[in-house]
Amino acid sequence: MSKNNPRLNKMVQDVFAAEQAEIYCDQAINQIALAGRLDLSLPENAIQFRDLLKHLQLCSNCQAEFELSQQLLNQSDKDVQINIPPLPDNGRFPISELFKNLLNVEFPGFAPILGQALTRGEELGVEPTAISLPDTDLVLEIDVGINENNQSNRDLFITLMDEADDDNPTLGEGSSVWLHQDTQSPVIQEQIFDELGDLNFTNLSPGTYTIRLQINNQQFAISPIQLP
Repeated sequence: MSKNNPRLNKMVQDVFAAEQAEIYCDQAINQIALAGRLDLSLPENAIQFRDLLKHLQLCSNCQAEFELSQQLLNQSDKDVQINIPPLPDNGRFPISELFKNLLNVEFPGFAPILGQALTRGEELGVEPTAISLPDTDLVLEIDVGINENNQSNRDLFITLMDEADDDNPTLGEGSSVWLHQDTQSPVIQEQIFDELGDLNFTNLSPGTYTIRLQINNQQFAISPIQLP
């Protein structure tokens, strides 16, 4: 090693001092961005960015980049005020607002079976319940049964009928019905009426539910539907 060239000597020393895990300039730039406004003189930050600090000792270009980044960040703190909007309330606000615009229909509950009847809810001791949709000739028949694959859960059956026209079974075909836990909760399941006006929600835990549907540009909410 030549004693007359200190710059060369320093370079050779740096090469021998380098570890295999030493990062390159492109990696250092990424870590500079990650470091942000962190004070790298603090022990916990120095440990987290030790490879970056070592690289900055060896690379004057990255050191200059790091200093410039710090200056820009500090300057932005002084000159720019950032207004951060509040976090959404986990989707509850839009859901509750949606239900405010619907025609709400109270579900009276499933009627107990009187006598002997062959119904889906026979084992649960209940019969289907029919309710009228406001300002229409439409009727929903709501029934409940035990899920075949999980006896602890229930299936909810819904049929749409037209009181004014018994020969119009395709009235609700393709219309959507959404199942919610309540008027504050997101959609659990979505189904559409088939050509006979039938649909069903399956494998539901016993409890209280709300259904939301849209028929002929009118939207309705039926609750509370208590599954026994």
